[in-house]
Amino acid sequence: MALFLTISFATSYDSDVNAEGGNPYYGGWQNCTWSAWQLVYESTGISLPRWGDAGEWAYNAASMGYTVSGIPAPNTIAVWSGHVGYVTAVSEDGQAVYIKEGNWGGTYNEGWCPAYGSRTGQTLIGYIYLGGEAPAVYYTPDQLGISQSISEAAERAQAAQAVAEQQKMIKEEESTIIRVDDAASADTQKSVEKSAVKEIQQEDANQTVTVIGK
Repeated sequence: MALFLTISFATSYDSDVNAEGGNPYYGGWQNCTWSAWQLVYESTGISLPRWGDAGEWAYNAASMGYTVSGIPAPNTIAVWSGHVGYVTAVSEDGQAVYIKEGNWGGTYNEGWCPAYGSRTGQTLIGYIYLGGEAPAVYYTPDQLGISQSISEAAERAQAAQAVAEQQKMIKEEESTIIRVDDAASADTQKSVEKSAVKEIQQEDANQTVTVIGK
């Protein structure tokens, strides 16, 4: 089972590993908080503030004005009860996220994982948005308070999943309606064009050309 390190190292570190962007955490890829901070900086140029241990990131980010939601999106930070990772993609069905992270088995890791619920014993708290389109549902700092229980976090994740699925269904229905409208418009246009061609052909047939010979 993978172990998660949720506190900063107080030991010495390689300055080349930690210096870029002013990363306030230590430990390199053996620390998930250092890794998430660094991955965000390298991908976006954003220098995030220090948000404490991994499980505190969602609450502290929301308290500082960042949007935190249970609905995943690319360019967000996934926060579990004791782990964080950088989300670069969401699957087409919205049920999986592509994560880049540190301290997964003690080192760097990337790959797909469930977008909702627990992950190897870590309960999902939410996703910190770093920009882009606003989510349909977001959390207040009070909902993300450190005193919130794991069961409450799990309930929020389930509610967010339900909202995401509903939003997906609405978009699919809207796309179907648009496709039907487009098809109807195309058929109407074709009908108009055919009628115009027939009218031109009929007019040509009705015209009489008289040639007077010498």
